[in-house]
Amino acid sequence: MAQVFPAVISAKRGTSAEAISTDVEAGCFFHPQSKAAIACDSCGRFLCGLCDLDLNDQHICPICLQQGVAATSATVLDNRRVLYDSIVLGLSIFGPLFFMWPSLITAPLSIILSIWYWKRPRSIVPRTSVRFIVAIIFGIVQCLLWGAMFWAIATQRKGGA
Repeated sequence: MAQVFPAVISAKRGTSAEAISTDVEAGCFFHPQSKAAIACDSCGRFLCGLCDLDLNDQHICPICLQQGVAATSATVLDNRRVLYDSIVLGLSIFGPLFFMWPSLITAPLSIILSIWYWKRPRSIVPRTSVRFIVAIIFGIVQCLLWGAMFWAIATQRKGGA
């Protein structure tokens, strides 16, 4: 019995390098015996079909990619994201946790930011929108409590006067 993986039977995506047939053809920087297919958009090195890395319609060589990852200046790679859902959840929980008064600002702010960042990418690893939902619920509850407190103060003053 043999288990065949889908990559074995699928069509090959990469291209193999062609050998240089004449002396007037340029060779790949990394494989001098292979024919150059394109130049690197970053450094200008000639690349064969094997070395060409196509990232967002840019052709980059492996060295430029490695340098971009090391310097975190590669704009085509996404190796880190701001976790807006965690920020909003922390804002809605930790605002009223230590003192009551910051929740007057953090509760509506957590609702607004949850709605604002709802469609933003959450993480490199897929995450659900549960944190946004919990932040909205905490924000609404806090806003209702603040509204009830202000309403109670306002009706108490009218009744006492």
